[in-house]
Amino acid sequence: MRAPTAKTALLALWTAAFLLTATVAGAAPVKVTVGGKTLDIPLPAGFVDTATAAPQLKQLGEKQFVSQDSRLLVYGVEQAGLERLKKNQGVPIQRYLQVQIPRQLENASATTADFAELKKLVVQQNADLGKPESQLAALPKGKLGELTAEKAKLSQPGAPLTIGVLRDDPRSLTVLTLSRFETKAGKTTTIYVLTATSHILVKDKLLHFYLYTDYLKPADAEWLRETSDAWLKAALQSN
Repeated sequence: MRAPTAKTALLALWTAAFLLTATVAGAAPVKVTVGGKTLDIPLPAGFVDTATAAPQLKQLGEKQFVSQDSRLLVYGVEQAGLERLKKNQGVPIQRYLQVQIPRQLENASATTADFAELKKLVVQQNADLGKPESQLAALPKGKLGELTAEKAKLSQPGAPLTIGVLRDDPRSLTVLTLSRFETKAGKTTTIYVLTATSHILVKDKLLHFYLYTDYLKPADAEWLRETSDAWLKAALQSN
């Protein structure tokens, strides 16, 4: 997946007039077909699927964020942000999500043993994830926000900072990262984005779930942890 390195440019595109008439759809589970199998992908509370709510927005997001070797299954945005977009009020979309699958894996079947090997590979590629302090799931409420605030002081533009593991079980692995962007647009010159990147085994398909939020305050980190965890649980239960 491509990193959201041109978020400011994309926000400008989102304010195009043809998007201002987008309608808000319901948040029923999104049905997707992968390798001949139908999967139900629920959305977190407060999110809508752009495929029905704002198709042009999905097209823009796919061009901006999805590489050619991946397929975008779901692109959701916060309903409140979509409403701001329609009214051209402030920064429109501050929280959004994606579900992707590598194209070469669409017709493949994965087992829990395969998933365990994947998790080992992810840790090998990022040694910080293997450190005890990177295990964040047991942090008391409020502590993750404090940790993220400290990490933000160390972040550098163009170098996503790994904070740690939010979730780790036989069918899912979620890693929290923080990215910093510098922009000349608007009053704010520095933008922080938190991402919960989840590898998840849904039925026998290996999917990648991405949940993003602009990081404005420590509570945003707590929101991301709770929302991501609930989202993955719902996806596993629905399939």
